[in-house]
Amino acid sequence: MKELAQILRQRRTQLGMTLTAAAQAAGVTKGYLSMIENAKVAHPPARPVLLALEGALHCTGGEIQRAADWQNTPRPVRDELRRLTQLAQQGQELAALLRPGLAVRRMEKDGAERIVLSGAAARRVRTLAAEIEANSTRTV
Repeated sequence: MKELAQILRQRRTQLGMTLTAAAQAAGVTKGYLSMIENAKVAHPPARPVLLALEGALHCTGGEIQRAADWQNTPRPVRDELRRLTQLAQQGQELAALLRPGLAVRRMEKDGAERIVLSGAAARRVRTLAAEIEANSTRTV
């Protein structure tokens, strides 16, 4: 997720607004907005200030509030969510590699089903499986 500072600066520059103009439109000082944009504040601004910034920067959909909430989320929770997101992405990639058409299923004489992949796909499946195993057993 993008950081609040990054979102604010990016949106302000997209609009061609100066720091002074954006601060005035939001009802905050130029110095305070600069500190926010440079991640020099310990905590995100209060909700009324965030709403004023959303209005001044013509943001909709609560992106600024979500970024502030994310910034307030304890680091261990953010780290765990990132880890789980990575696991989900790896699982999706693994499933795509094993879907019919890319993977050939073959029945062995002993009745076991074997999946046959091309060399590159087989290597990637082994790598993904190892990464998933390592990430799923790790605790935060």
